[in-house]
Amino acid sequence: MGVTYLTKVSSFGGRWHDVGLDDWEAPDTQEIQLEFGPGKGISWFGRSCGTYGAPGYKANGIICHGSKGTIDYHGSGSYSVYDLDNKLVKKVGGDGEQRSNLANIADPGLDDPQAMKLWTRDYEPGWEPTV
Repeated sequence: MGVTYLTKVSSFGGRWHDVGLDDWEAPDTQEIQLEFGPGKGISWFGRSCGTYGAPGYKANGIICHGSKGTIDYHGSGSYSVYDLDNKLVKKVGGDGEQRSNLANIADPGLDDPQAMKLWTRDYEPGWEPTV
């Protein structure tokens, strides 16, 4: 976007789903407008409890609208890219890609003694985890 800092932030939301059923205090519905100067901004809308996908909105996942098109992230590394005419430009399935990313994160570096020192921590006697 070629920006350095925010010029204005607006936000509203609340705990509007199943109010009173638990002690959850964080908003389950929230909309945030981030402005970075004339003609540059981000709108963020989040729902953590509702599952209904109203027209133009998704029940889950992420949609990013930009000046050159839209990315629709479906989850698990799967996404679709559309141009400004809503024509599908690219579709990426997430299974293999997601497994590769998880493997990179989960690889403990078994062949690296220094890395293995960081793989554990010291516990007080009697508090060591057992597997």
